[in-house]
Amino acid sequence: MLLARRRGAVEQRIDGRGKLAPGGDRRAALAMAEAQVAQGHAVLLTTHDLGAAYEICDRITVMYGGQEVETAPVASFFGAPTHPYTAKLLASLPSASGGMVGIPGDVPNFYAPPPGCRFAPRCERASAACAVRPAPVVRAEGHRVRCVRPLSDAVLSDANPYNAALEPAR
Repeated sequence: MLLARRRGAVEQRIDGRGKLAPGGDRRAALAMAEAQVAQGHAVLLTTHDLGAAYEICDRITVMYGGQEVETAPVASFFGAPTHPYTAKLLASLPSASGGMVGIPGDVPNFYAPPPGCRFAPRCERASAACAVRPAPVVRAEGHRVRCVRPLSDAVLSDANPYNAALEPAR
């Protein structure tokens, strides 16, 4: 009975029949998302759980400080991130050895954010050009980034230690 109630609550959050609320069971959310897609409905998932996003989503959009910084298909997002924040975010995930690496610096002040790219104060690649928010640049099919100094493919292989663990593209 508890599982049925939880699935009902997740279903209400996903299809809009109830109030939006945080939380929920990942498996129930996945089952409900699959049911919605089977019915021809789109599903928008807002989460900090990249594992759930990997299982449920076709595309991922990363935001930092209220700004969209990168949008990509799931395989491209995990395999070849191009915004420095996305690469740092993926590198900060817990490793198999149990270690975690934080992202140095402070989050931006939401009441007085820095001009331009809000990640610039924490970014090792930042330059004066980052003071103006860049337009999105298409890097590959369906993959766009807002960065004046995006990561190159040569840097990507070293920046993302999770490439080897990825399943083949869906």
